[in-house]
Amino acid sequence: MNKMEIDRSTQKSVFLNDSIDFYKHILDCIPAIVYINTFTEQGNPYSLVNIWSNRFAQQFIGYSQEEMVELGFSFFEDVLHPDDLEIITSSKVWEGSINNSSEIIYTLLHRLRSKGKNDYTWVYGHGLQTEAYNGGFPKTLLSILVEITDQMHTENQLVVALKEINRLKNEMRCKSLTKREKEVLSYIASGLTDLQISEKLYISFATAKTHRNRIIKKLKVKNTACLAALAMECGLC
Repeated sequence: MNKMEIDRSTQKSVFLNDSIDFYKHILDCIPAIVYINTFTEQGNPYSLVNIWSNRFAQQFIGYSQEEMVELGFSFFEDVLHPDDLEIITSSKVWEGSINNSSEIIYTLLHRLRSKGKNDYTWVYGHGLQTEAYNGGFPKTLLSILVEITDQMHTENQLVVALKEINRLKNEMRCKSLTKREKEVLSYIASGLTDLQISEKLYISFATAKTHRNRIIKKLKVKNTACLAALAMECGLC
C-alpha cells in the first residue's frame, strides 16, 4: 500500500468515526426513548436483552447501559407493568406475524416505571424488527417511544388504552388454542351446549366437555360468559 492509499484509508476511517459520533449525538439529543433489544436465544422471549439505549432513555428509566445489559431480562421485569410484560413474554405473540424479512413495524403502547419508583408512565411509539432468526423468530428490535401520560388525562382515554392492552393479551391467549379448540370455542360463544357441540363435531359428550374445560384453563377465564366475550374479541365468532 503506497502513501496515497494509506492517506485515503486514514481519511475514510476518520470520516466513519466522525459520522458515528455525529449520529450518536443526534440520537442522544432526541427527546424520546430510543433503544435496541435483542433475543439472544431463538424462540425464547425470556432471553430478551437491552443492548443499547440513548441518553434520554437512560435518564428516563434511571438505569445505566451497563446495568441494563447486566440485568438481562430482569431489567424488563423491573421497568414494565406486569400486564404489558405478559404480552412480551409469550412466544405466541410473535408466531404468524413475523417472518425472515426485516423492517417489520409494530405499534407499542405500555407502561414503564423508573428505577426505584412505584408509579408507571404511559409511553407510545413504534418498534422495528431489524433482524430475524432463520426460523422466523425476531432477533433484534429497534424501538422509539414518547411519554403520553399527560395526554392520558381523561378516564375515557385510559379505558381505551387498557382495553387495547387487554385485547392484545386475549389474542395472545387465543393463539395457544389448537384448531379443534378454536372450533369448539366458536360453538360455545354461539351458545351451544356440550351435547350440541358433540353432535356438531361428531365427538362424544365427554370429549366436548373436556375441550370446554381445557379452553377455560388455557384462556384463564372464570366461566362460559367470559369465554364468549373473549371469543368475540378474538374474531372466533
